[in-house]
Amino acid sequence: GLIRDAREEELCVHCGSALRSSRGIEVGHVFYLGTKYSEAMNLKITHEDGSEKLVEMGCYGIGVGRSLAACIEQNHDDWGISWPVALAPYQLAIMSLGEGAPEELAQRTYQFCQSIGIEVLWDDRRLSPGVKLKDMDLIGIPFQLVIGDRGLKNSQVEWKERKTQNKTFVAMNEIESWIQSERKKWRL
Repeated sequence: GLIRDAREEELCVHCGSALRSSRGIEVGHVFYLGTKYSEAMNLKITHEDGSEKLVEMGCYGIGVGRSLAACIEQNHDDWGISWPVALAPYQLAIMSLGEGAPEELAQRTYQFCQSIGIEVLWDDRRLSPGVKLKDMDLIGIPFQLVIGDRGLKNSQVEWKERKTQNKTFVAMNEIESWIQSERKKWRL
């Protein structure tokens, strides 16, 4: 067959559909090693007729860094990274916004999440709510639990899905059952 560069909108020779160009991401390599190492090790195979031949070798490698970069390239938006749950450094971020009660509830919720195996980050930094909220969007943790003075006035916390930016208000006394219910959807 003939090898040549295909052009966008050209028709496929097999199905007749228009071709389209898209960018690919290289995450792994296959290397042909030939007999370089089998010669050094005198590594041979014996054929059925009794003759010996050096082994042809190859290897492959998947780059962890390249894989993560490819994931980020495919999962980001104007606010930052939006990690898929399975690859996220943490599945849940807890942010305590305010003094007193939010801190206690945040700590209890953090310990509960750890006890059931959720990888959780508790942002207890003494920064403004806006900075903390923007940081969690930038980092891209898939789910965020906001425990703040404003919500606690209504006995609620805010659950946010990073990817969709959808927010749900959850009753304070239902936080643990809510988290367990949401976790079942993660398919880890």
